[in-house]
Amino acid sequence: MKGMTRREFSAALAALAVWPPTRTQAMPAPTQGPKLLEVSRGPSKVTILGFGDARDDSWFSPKVRAAFDGCNQLWLETVPPFLAVPQSPAVFRRIDELRHTKGKTFFDCLTPDVRRRAEKRIADLQIAQNDIANLRPWAAYYLIMSAYYRRHPQAETKYVDEFLARRAVSQNMKIGFELPSSEAFVERMDQLSPAVQNEYVSWLLSYLDDQDKGIKEPKPYDWVTGQPPAMTRSLKRMIDMPQLYEAMQTRRNEWWANKVIELLKSGGRYFIGIGLLHVIGPSSIPNRLRALHENVYES
Repeated sequence: MKGMTRREFSAALAALAVWPPTRTQAMPAPTQGPKLLEVSRGPSKVTILGFGDARDDSWFSPKVRAAFDGCNQLWLETVPPFLAVPQSPAVFRRIDELRHTKGKTFFDCLTPDVRRRAEKRIADLQIAQNDIANLRPWAAYYLIMSAYYRRHPQAETKYVDEFLARRAVSQNMKIGFELPSSEAFVERMDQLSPAVQNEYVSWLLSYLDDQDKGIKEPKPYDWVTGQPPAMTRSLKRMIDMPQLYEAMQTRRNEWWANKVIELLKSGGRYFIGIGLLHVIGPSSIPNRLRALHENVYES
């Protein structure tokens, strides 16, 4: 999951990556740290960290460290680049097939208003028609975003999920993933209906329009000090697109809520690191868990 920032874009691309970028890690500074959500049943406990962009590793406070180091398994949304398995030729062909349309163009898949906006943005970013015309809308989304950030580079972001994964590896801790491979990520995106993919592109275009106007999420790093936002512009915009919200938030958060209950039943202690948008809003993971009569505590 904070609004839709560079971290969200990079998280999606990480699921497709096969090479690990080199990132330095700063020593964590003393701080009260982010808010943690805890769900427990008897001796079993699941701790959830909803994270956004990070400028350094100060979010890894003593409280977060203690919760993490006391767990048996880490769960993340996607596989960080350094753990990604190189794609076999068969998997590569499968991914390539799912990324492209059949019998129509990317533009044919969009409603007239979204198509006009997409054409304008693509022309502005000088994206070649041959590169985008035959992509499915969800795949074109990432091409447009990538082209935008090449033109408008942002400050380097510390990757919270990669930090957690590296620490888990160093401690021989098991790691589970919602989407455990590049193929799983692409297959999930391929399942989005045409209407949802159209809204996904529209959502991106509105975000880029905000960026051009200098409209940013206020205080994007407040989650680090335990003050996450109750709502973001990006999430509010998605809520106003019900089909997109259902696909990207409600269904996924239901999956995570059920995963939490499954983990509680299996015993042990678990740590979940997940994008901030999944722990705020009406269909958040905490709200889904409460609807299933689970007690969620904040610490």
